[in-house]
Amino acid sequence: MPFLHLTTFIASEPERVFDLCRSVEFNKYLIKEYSGEINGSKISGLLEKGDVETVKGKHLMKERAITLTVSEIKFPEYFLEEQKSGPFKRMKHEHYFKRIQNGTIMIDQFTYDIKKGIFGNLINKLFVQRYITKLLQKRNHFIKEYAEGNDWKKYLNK
Repeated sequence: MPFLHLTTFIASEPERVFDLCRSVEFNKYLIKEYSGEINGSKISGLLEKGDVETVKGKHLMKERAITLTVSEIKFPEYFLEEQKSGPFKRMKHEHYFKRIQNGTIMIDQFTYDIKKGIFGNLINKLFVQRYITKLLQKRNHFIKEYAEGNDWKKYLNK
């Protein structure tokens, strides 16, 4: 099962970063780059335990959809999203937020299984793992940019 681990320093408090990561508005803003949309149990505000969202967008030259549920949440340290349905056999994305003296260390642990056996493993090694890593890095860049800026509150509709 492939495992991706990304660490990002953000010069902002964990509460701000945590809320920005689970902001429905911010996630809608991010997915627009992939001609995507998000639909779910919440149309605005902050995702909470039990919330479900379906993310649709163009990835790897194809329209794709994944339905995620927020399985666990511990403010402002951790939340877990897991695939309910979508392109993977299974997928989980763990988000960790560690307070440090001058900000937050945000850690993403992304684990997934490909559906198509040996062929799927080859496709994963050639394309999928690198693509997901770049997608998460880009997402984390935007989170960092907004969390460290003054206009981050526009994405928090509590």
